[in-house]
Amino acid sequence: MNNSERIKVIQSHIAFANKNSTVRSMAAGNPITSHVLDTSSGQPASSLKMSLHRMEGEEWKKVSSKVTNADGRASGFLTQAQFTAGIYKMFFDTGDYYKEQSSKCFYPYVEV
Repeated sequence: MNNSERIKVIQSHIAFANKNSTVRSMAAGNPITSHVLDTSSGQPASSLKMSLHRMEGEEWKKVSSKVTNADGRASGFLTQAQFTAGIYKMFFDTGDYYKEQSSKCFYPYVEV
């Protein structure tokens, strides 16, 4: 798959999410959601382990962990009531994901 084909696949996933009421309603009840696409294949990154962390004092505290579904989506990290203003980060276990794909990766994890 060449780069322009990958971009078209990714654009179609974004267009689907924008039009799909189930995806929109899922996000409405969850203050933090994620949609992960594997740009090397142009497909959703299913079964990718990830965790949400919140800065408390000077340390990161793990809030919850999830695994992406077949469409590369994860939600339900916390409820609206649990969500408070603060500094958060999402940890994506890309090393394990690519190991399961029998591929090498440059970044063993990604934090956003």
